[in-house]
Amino acid sequence: MKMKLFAFLLVVAGAFVLQSCEDSLLDFNQTLTYSYEVPVSSVDSVFSISEVIDLASQDSVINEYGNLIKEINIQEVKYWLTAFNGDDDQTIIEATLKIADENGAGMQTITTISNQNLKALLNTPTVLPVNQDAINTMQDLIKNSPHKFQLNFNNSCNKGPLDFKIKFEFTYELVANPL
Repeated sequence: MKMKLFAFLLVVAGAFVLQSCEDSLLDFNQTLTYSYEVPVSSVDSVFSISEVIDLASQDSVINEYGNLIKEINIQEVKYWLTAFNGDDDQTIIEATLKIADENGAGMQTITTISNQNLKALLNTPTVLPVNQDAINTMQDLIKNSPHKFQLNFNNSCNKGPLDFKIKFEFTYELVANPL
């Protein structure tokens, strides 16, 4: 009798374990990239732009999984210039990339770039140090509907005019579950 009771309890416990594992067994994991390219053009030595990004309309995976997304984990942020027309000694004094919700609320600095020669960045992807609180905010904004956020780029150089394109690339893992 004790053996039958023990076997029954073992089966019930196993069913609960399988039930809890079943959800994660159906998880969909994919590593994705989002690129944000800014054409910087100014007769002065400063430039600023804010743009609302609708990631669901730009990324078919985000659009497909929408409210089924369990996690977004930004793994790396890189930047580089894709085009440059300027003097060899033209330098970023300070540039910031910031994140906010689509209405501009809760603005946080993702990263700051200081004392960087522009020509040296041409076609040279470089990993950026990031503010983890801002990355956490960005992860939440990507994960949750409507999957929109605002990016703000501010740049100050040692001299103008400014004529280059700067690209930021976010590599992130998406975990979703169709259940």
